[in-house]
Amino acid sequence: MSTARVSKKDDGWLLFGSGPGVLVLAERLSAHGRRVTLVNPQRAWGGVFAGTVLKGDAEGEPFDNGMTNFEFELFGEPRTDLASYDPESKDSIGRYVHFVRAYLQRFLTTHEVACPQMLWNGRLHPDLLITNRFEVLAALDSALTAAIAGELRTIVGAPSRLHARHKGEDPATFIRHSFEEVSLANHGPTFHRLFVAPLFEKVLGVSSAQVPALFHRSGWSPLFYPETLLSQFGPEPQVLKRTVFHYPDDRHFGAFLRRMVETLRARPNVRIVEGATDVSVDSGGHLLATGQGALEYDRLVWGGDLAPLAAIGASPAPEPGAPARASLRLTFLRVRREGLRDRFTVLLDPDPAAPFYRVTNQSLSSARDPAVHQLILECNSDRWQNAPGTDDEKLDAALARYGIDRDAVTAREHRTFGKALAIPSASQLQRYNARRAELTRALPDVAWIGPGSGYASVTLNDQIIQALQIAQAHGVLD
Repeated sequence: MSTARVSKKDDGWLLFGSGPGVLVLAERLSAHGRRVTLVNPQRAWGGVFAGTVLKGDAEGEPFDNGMTNFEFELFGEPRTDLASYDPESKDSIGRYVHFVRAYLQRFLTTHEVACPQMLWNGRLHPDLLITNRFEVLAALDSALTAAIAGELRTIVGAPSRLHARHKGEDPATFIRHSFEEVSLANHGPTFHRLFVAPLFEKVLGVSSAQVPALFHRSGWSPLFYPETLLSQFGPEPQVLKRTVFHYPDDRHFGAFLRRMVETLRARPNVRIVEGATDVSVDSGGHLLATGQGALEYDRLVWGGDLAPLAAIGASPAPEPGAPARASLRLTFLRVRREGLRDRFTVLLDPDPAAPFYRVTNQSLSSARDPAVHQLILECNSDRWQNAPGTDDEKLDAALARYGIDRDAVTAREHRTFGKALAIPSASQLQRYNARRAELTRALPDVAWIGPGSGYASVTLNDQIIQALQIAQAHGVLD
């Protein structure tokens, strides 16, 4: 659960962090008259969702940091009470995401984004990996089709504890086994080799054998039921609920975050401290010390990582250590409309020979068709460095691959986001949980959201649901 026991004295709230969840909770508390202090260890709000401004381009439209969208139509029967939401159980998000949609209507309207595409053998197909669309399977040659179908028949005929249906029932098994083992047990080796392993390795830079199966979505790779896949090669293919993405009716995704911050700045009962340094917590005195001065609080909400809490604990606890992380290289492009051969919102590329794994057309995602479009190409930094050729040669090859005329590019910039994605491991999960348990005992009144609430609590929906859960517990949801 995100919330600790409710303090009787909760007028003065201190929220630490920079993510969307912190902003949502601050807005709800301050709207109901609570005194709120926001302490941001960064100088910007919203993290990855805020976007990037190109160098020397302060007046230009910010770029999204890759594919940033809302997912409102997830699996799960809607619940009416947030109290039962558990951020450790990712499969439960779909039951509560309607709360996210209802809340965000205060700050934005959205539209459905056209189905993401997959590039396969030089042609575009509805994407298989993140949208539950299987049309690309019809483009396989007969030998691959026969191999996949044969392997799936063998799997379906031999029930296994690694079947995808058991992921929620027995998560411990899916931590003990790697994603590669579980993918092979559900998809078979041919499907795994063609579609699953390449994207996972392109995103995280490691083999799917190195990550516990419970974290398969960390590489944005799916885990399908073998029966569902096998049916695609028969007369009555199963049709899964499509993954539908929504984008704000703005030119860039993070515009609604800016509106939230502006709302908070205008409220007299909100204090904002940005770029806070040397942060530490005195749990006994209800003080948070920063390089900008000490701050008192009645209630503390922690939405950042655990490092500033290193001195807290009844006994020395093992430090979580620095988890392995993947660095991302984003290439931001402005391209004249006539220089784009294909009109896609998002393009997934599982080909292991190509360094980029995803291309996003921000302009089309925002339902606009300006004279100059903004595109973002994403790849793992190490894979980029190890790919043959100079940077210009590699980019020119990618532009040709994705139908982008290099002569129509009016601006381009590369940014490296060091250690942007965690590479999950069972040992890191164990150490994190031990440290969180220690902190929860030492700080029983603290509420945890976002990075502070769980080993993998980083998604937009998760952060906002956690914030609304706390708001509901304190009667400020409405």
